[in-house]
Amino acid sequence: MGVAALGQELSTFGWALYDLDEEDEYLFVLIPAEERSGWERYCKKQGQYCHLMKQQGRKWGDHAKEQDPGKLMPCEEYILQDEYDYFFNSLAGDFAAGEWKSSHSEEWKYGCVADLRCRPPK
Repeated sequence: MGVAALGQELSTFGWALYDLDEEDEYLFVLIPAEERSGWERYCKKQGQYCHLMKQQGRKWGDHAKEQDPGKLMPCEEYILQDEYDYFFNSLAGDFAAGEWKSSHSEEWKYGCVADLRCRPPK
């Protein structure tokens, strides 16, 4: 959804964003809008998958439909009741990774992982 919104918004500035790989790992091409038809003909001739990234139901050149990020990614604060401090700087699916330290220490240590499926996280 985010990539489709990006492609839609780029169209308002005269750019076309194409996905050349229909897998979860995208391979993108960004070209000027006036080259769209030639690019699509070339891809078809080569047998290359080529998908224009835009939001469904939106016209080419219209601004992207806004989405409330709070609905997509809920944010909650939890105070973990133990003798350690945590700093999370990476998210991957249902897990967060970061650093930890003892409340009595100034040195951060690596290797902290939190399971965000649990409330509060474990």
